[in-house]
Amino acid sequence: MTLTAKQERFVQEYLKDGNATRAAKDAGYSHKTAYSVGAENLRKPQIAAALAKAKAERTERTQVTMDYVIGRLVIEAERDDEKSSHSARIAALTQLRQHLEGVGDPDAAAPLSINISTVEAVREVRVTRSKA
Repeated sequence: MTLTAKQERFVQEYLKDGNATRAAKDAGYSHKTAYSVGAENLRKPQIAAALAKAKAERTERTQVTMDYVIGRLVIEAERDDEKSSHSARIAALTQLRQHLEGVGDPDAAAPLSINISTVEAVREVRVTRSKA
């Protein structure tokens, strides 16, 4: 199945920075629906296939793989000489963390964040004890 002109543009725009909402807007979709259209487009098999093909072609053309990028980020994060900077190390570590958490990957699980105040914890303990 071939892609529409908008879908082809979406693929090209998505390859720039991996932002589906921005890609949808830049491809000509409505700004009001860009968030949902972007996510929907990523789930469409023909668009996913076009993205995979374009990424593979880019990797072949540039010879820059994810392993290479991660390796360079690790080098920068661990660098501790006169040419290094604290902000560069933090930026590299942040990007590595994002990679490990699957940021930008729609199939990756979102990091779990749980915030419980002391009052809520005590209330929960009381409820649990009263049921026993």
